[in-house]
Amino acid sequence: MYQFHPPRRHSPPGGEFITECAGALFVNSHTSCPFAQNVAGQYNLANPKGAASGASSWVIDAWSPVTNQNYTMTCVREGDAVICRGGNDAAVFFYIE
Repeated sequence: MYQFHPPRRHSPPGGEFITECAGALFVNSHTSCPFAQNVAGQYNLANPKGAASGASSWVIDAWSPVTNQNYTMTCVREGDAVICRGGNDAAVFFYIE
């Protein structure tokens, strides 16, 4: 019997993303994990799985439970990875499932 093993996910290249949050989210030093989870959630709402879209970038708003504010983030998809930047120098990296 053959088993399929998905590609192993690893941290993003470079040293910008210094913290790994639950769910394979990675953030820079200006970003909290709860905010990163909201960013990924908003991205998924804006671009549901299987949606046919020619876009490779999206602008979303996400709420930060740390600052109690909404921030605008620009997300760019490259292959199976997404990088979102915005807010107060926030950066979030995650993989699309």
